[in-house]
Amino acid sequence: MKKHAYTESGEINFSKLKERTLLANDKMDKLAEETALIISKIKEPTIIVATGGSVVVAKYLKEVLERYNIICEVVEPRTINYKENLNSFKNLICISYSGNTNGISNALEKFQGNKYFLTGKKQEINGATISLESTVEDNEKSFVSLATTLIPMELLLKSSEIIDGTYSKKDMKSYLEFTFNNSEKYSNYPFNFKNLGIEVMSGSDTACPATTLESNLIESGTAPVVIHDKGSFCHGRSNLINNNPTNAMLYLNHSESELDKLLLELLKSEYPHIINLTSPLSVNSQLRKEFSLNLDAIYLSQKIASDNDIDMCMVDYNPKVINKIYKYRGEM
Repeated sequence: MKKHAYTESGEINFSKLKERTLLANDKMDKLAEETALIISKIKEPTIIVATGGSVVVAKYLKEVLERYNIICEVVEPRTINYKENLNSFKNLICISYSGNTNGISNALEKFQGNKYFLTGKKQEINGATISLESTVEDNEKSFVSLATTLIPMELLLKSSEIIDGTYSKKDMKSYLEFTFNNSEKYSNYPFNFKNLGIEVMSGSDTACPATTLESNLIESGTAPVVIHDKGSFCHGRSNLINNNPTNAMLYLNHSESELDKLLLELLKSEYPHIINLTSPLSVNSQLRKEFSLNLDAIYLSQKIASDNDIDMCMVDYNPKVINKIYKYRGEM
């Protein structure tokens, strides 16, 4: 086992996370206007392709597009090769911060409709590229995606508000300052997660933070993570706690519905460790709420990994698997 040579410690990456995100915010207004124009022109069914940490961004983009009555679906790159109804989608949006993922290249080559590529690099495709390169001065060197997830989400949030006519540069900066100050507390959450299994209670409205928790904790080797849907939890999945009585339950919500209140009441009697992650009540926009809760998930995943003596940004990895699979460039 060895560590990636390009990575820096979590101490460095988390100390720069707010600065990197706010600096990108200051530099992306023109790009956000261009992205808003692209989104405004999309009217037909759209398939979004992403892998790894970019899946969080893909699910956030899905929320944005669905606000404008666009039918869309998020899939892994390899799915493009086996999707029987691929021709029913008129638009493809690929997301890869690194820009060099084999599966993404395969999807862009195979798809016959309109193509868009959201990436951290300058890269030409037979379509439109939205490159974040000009907004980033200090590149993140982390095994798991931190700023490289937040910055694309930030771009999509701004673009949506530009489309809606609600965007204010001053207000956006104030919101970002507030949400960082509110979320940073989770890096010192007063609980020890060492050796605990992690379960996440979520739904489509909290898909981004659920995916962040799953991706960060699994990719760093911290813990296997199980995600439950709030509506289907009663269908046998509740039995998991019977044989795993020490599991921690992370409950995600933006506002407590009747189902949330019932679940929280029942779960508190079954789980000795339950953490209720709720987006700030003062934040009204659904997209802002999801961004805030996703930031909570980033800081909480750091705390969970740290309690297990793991640095998410500099993890041990299996070189045989990485070299043969991550660098694979053959047929998908």
